[in-house]
Amino acid sequence: MIRLNVMVFFMLVFISACSLTTPQTVDSQVSQTITDAELKLNKLIENKTCDGSFQCKVLPVGQQPCGEPSRYVVYSNKHASTEQAERMAADVTEFEKIYNQQAPALAGCQSISIPQALCLENTCQVYKLNTQ
Repeated sequence: MIRLNVMVFFMLVFISACSLTTPQTVDSQVSQTITDAELKLNKLIENKTCDGSFQCKVLPVGQQPCGEPSRYVVYSNKHASTEQAERMAADVTEFEKIYNQQAPALAGCQSISIPQALCLENTCQVYKLNTQ
């Protein structure tokens, strides 16, 4: 009888622990995972020095609820492995996809144009036309 009571007690503890995971907890856990993945990607691509525009690359990162990229990053493959940068960007995108599935869409989809990356003053930069 005591053994049965102990088993019931542990089952109740286990069930109540499972119910402690709320949608907000899951959202904050996924948000933290996204932040951590973004920090790793930004650390990898922080050195944007280049010798020519052929070393400047653009990567889509993240995913809006509609499926479009959240943003684009410019980096230099002189200092960052393209494969590693693409893998880290894919990680951020996957985490944002999970977040979007768990959280209701709060906003529509923003159209973000793909930037042009050029080596200007030995630094990979987004090139914008001066249109007036």
